[in-house]
Amino acid sequence: MQPAGGAPGADPPGTPSIGPQVSLSLDPPTREANVSDREFGVAAFNGTAEIDKLPGTRVVVTLSASTDTGWGCSCSPSIIAFSTNNVEVFTVTVTVPPGTLASLLGILTVNASATGTGFSTSSSANATVTVQPYYQLRLQCESPYLNISAGGNGKFRVKIENRGNANDSYDIVIGNAEELRRAGWAVSISRPSIPFVGPGASMHFYVVVESPRSLPTGSEPASIEVKVTSTGSKTPGPVQSSDIVLYAKVRGGIGDPLNQTMIIVVVIAVVVVAALAWRRRKKRSGHAVDVEEAPPT
Repeated sequence: MQPAGGAPGADPPGTPSIGPQVSLSLDPPTREANVSDREFGVAAFNGTAEIDKLPGTRVVVTLSASTDTGWGCSCSPSIIAFSTNNVEVFTVTVTVPPGTLASLLGILTVNASATGTGFSTSSSANATVTVQPYYQLRLQCESPYLNISAGGNGKFRVKIENRGNANDSYDIVIGNAEELRRAGWAVSISRPSIPFVGPGASMHFYVVVESPRSLPTGSEPASIEVKVTSTGSKTPGPVQSSDIVLYAKVRGGIGDPLNQTMIIVVVIAVVVVAALAWRRRKKRSGHAVDVEEAPPT
């Protein structure tokens, strides 16, 4: 016998109509965005929307996406209509701004709002967006030229700036150290390795130079090639590095600007002294002539 009120399994009279339930899923659960200092990064997810039963009427699902970091995101399509299939697919795209720190994590939330005749329902799904590190550096030296005495020493102060989006460490070498050694120059670095420099931060190191005790007059300045390599970039590659050339010159010789000034001063002084001596001699000579030509008294 059929239960009172209708066909087997039917809801009792007066029970409100319950529409299909919508469920969302995102694949993969985590996606990495590859940004740079000038370029946006994109993280794309494949999504599915599924209803638990085919509706008797058309069901429209509206999709929307957001991140807790405020990054831009969108769903395509943003509106899905269910009529004959109970599974539909969509894509979600998250756009990460240039220069975003690698330590920042974004939570993506996709919301689905389903409506049909006499019912409405909603659901959501989450995924994670991470940011891939990138490594950049810049070298600066306020005074890349150095004049030192023969056999003396001096130093350059060089700044490393981390222009990447992640913590980094640096290895420092003199690229032409052997060439400088053969020429009689001794060059060393105060800190051959610098660890843990944060994004946007900077550190300093010194290049210490000792000149030869003797050099031919007019010798060219020594070129010191400093190479700094990002150790953080060695694992993912490509390796990031930067170079700066410093110049050291031994004071002495015609080519030295200081000596050129001293030579000019000495020449002027000699000319002035010679002119004064000439005037004195001329004055004495003129006085002697006047004495000889004076009439007798």
